[in-house]
Amino acid sequence: MAVSWRLRLGILILAVLAAAGLASCAAEKEEPTGPSAPRVASVEVTPAVDTLESFGSTQQFSATALDAGGVRVSGQSFTWVSSGTGVARVDSAGLATAAGNGSAAIVATTSGVSGTAALTVAQRVSTVEVSVEADTMTELGALHSCSAVAKDAGGSPIAGQTFTWSSSDTLVATVSSQGRVTTVGEGIVTITAALDGVSGSVELVVSQTPTTVEIAPATIDVFAGDSLQLVATVRDAGGYPISGSDIVWSIDDTSVATISDSGMLTGLTAGTATVSAGADTITGTAPVLVSPPPIAIAVLQVPDTVLTGDVLSVEVVFETWNIPHDAGAIVLTLRFNSSQLLVDDASYRDIGFVTGSIAADEVKLVLSEPLGIGVAFTAVAVRFTVLAAAGTDVALDLEVDQLISARTFQDITSSVLTQDLTFTVR
Repeated sequence: MAVSWRLRLGILILAVLAAAGLASCAAEKEEPTGPSAPRVASVEVTPAVDTLESFGSTQQFSATALDAGGVRVSGQSFTWVSSGTGVARVDSAGLATAAGNGSAAIVATTSGVSGTAALTVAQRVSTVEVSVEADTMTELGALHSCSAVAKDAGGSPIAGQTFTWSSSDTLVATVSSQGRVTTVGEGIVTITAALDGVSGSVELVVSQTPTTVEIAPATIDVFAGDSLQLVATVRDAGGYPISGSDIVWSIDDTSVATISDSGMLTGLTAGTATVSAGADTITGTAPVLVSPPPIAIAVLQVPDTVLTGDVLSVEVVFETWNIPHDAGAIVLTLRFNSSQLLVDDASYRDIGFVTGSIAADEVKLVLSEPLGIGVAFTAVAVRFTVLAAAGTDVALDLEVDQLISARTFQDITSSVLTQDLTFTVR
């Protein structure tokens, strides 16, 4: 009995020791320590390749340490660096932030072993912003510069871009390939800059502002009793006319000349004055010179009664003054009834008229010789044969048709220069 008890005790002790040994071996296999701990052989960074399209955008990277067999080694801490901080910066947690266009390597290191990922920053156009010097333009023909800026999704500008420019209405403004706007007409226009399918625009208003009023002719020279139509042109700062402007006419001396609401100036008496044309707050002026009438006509009267077949001579005397040597021709027109009168000839003093023509019902004489400055007397004689039957009343209209003056380039027709002659054929 004693032997049996001792045997059972020994067996129990051996069993306990054996169990303890097994537990110790198991514990050592699950938590290796000392020289038998796994070593880091490589580091894997994910994502391995990535692209950011705007400055300020971020990408989170992660790193995994691996042993020689590719098994993950836990409990490792990593140091993060970027090979190009001008392209991307990375913090201690592996968060990379885009800073500039280009490529950089994102490196994670633990236990002297490193792994890398490739990061590319390439801005992509998200918006296009267009600006102009002024959104309201007050003159035509002027150049104005537009500028465009492409921006990424983060609002950072993208340098070195070339835009395609266009105008919504080329009758209002055109735009060059460099964004230079030229105003053409009044109105509203949209200028657009486009790049990679993205566009931006700006709206411009072209509204001319009057800066000058020009009166034509610039120097007004008329004879008393004559009228001349004046024209006022309102212009912007570029010298382009502004249509549809309301013009207010005035003259500073109404005893010398008058001016109508439509700009018709009429000379009254010899003298000088100043005519004005106003538009908005802008006024233009022009000097006015009114001269005495240049021609007075005296007709040597024909007899009240003439006979059929008589040769009748009518002499017209011109009293002239203020006629410059470079004056144009004086045209004398004598109208008559061709069935009653037959023109024989016409003469200008003793040398004959310079040019002339005889039509069915008139004779026209062109006196192109200078009549001289100051008072002068010039006689023109027209001779014709009376064909009218007895008892016929004949009407003869004598008229100075035009005086073309090199000073004013205007046609002058005045009642003073017209006379009617009548006589009865017996």
